[in-house]
Amino acid sequence: MASRLLVAGLSAIAACDGAHPPSVAAPLEIPLMATAGTTETPPAASSAVQATVPTVTFGKPEITGRYASPDVERVVKENEAVLRGCYETAAKSNPSLHGRVTVLIQIGKTGDVESAIDHGSPIGDLALVGCVRRAFLSFDFPQPPNGSVLVTCTIDFERAPARLR
Repeated sequence: MASRLLVAGLSAIAACDGAHPPSVAAPLEIPLMATAGTTETPPAASSAVQATVPTVTFGKPEITGRYASPDVERVVKENEAVLRGCYETAAKSNPSLHGRVTVLIQIGKTGDVESAIDHGSPIGDLALVGCVRRAFLSFDFPQPPNGSVLVTCTIDFERAPARLR
């Protein structure tokens, strides 16, 4: 019975000269039945889907005024989970979302962020940029030694392959 089906299938393919009919996008995979006494097993199906995780990478801050770059880097790094949350939320509606957000912040004389504005973010996702801006407004920095300072922060968001443990 199986050999008749195989012959019928091969005959149909030969009649089409190997070309696929327009309504079929790819050849059908028909599993062949194993004959008694064989020990062959079909190959495992490979998964084309690879798990990914969101990654957040910070650029070197550009500071206008007297202020230590490591202080900015430390506070931003301490709040990485908040920024990653912004990205994860935005990526739910746009799974291929990736790119850079650039924010100009003003750190006041007490260390509070007085303003955080988009500074030409090329990512093109207003919800993500807005979330990042609001996040920066909640950060607490060390007091600048000579009053307020301006800091430009860049953050790159992307999805990277998950590492297996």
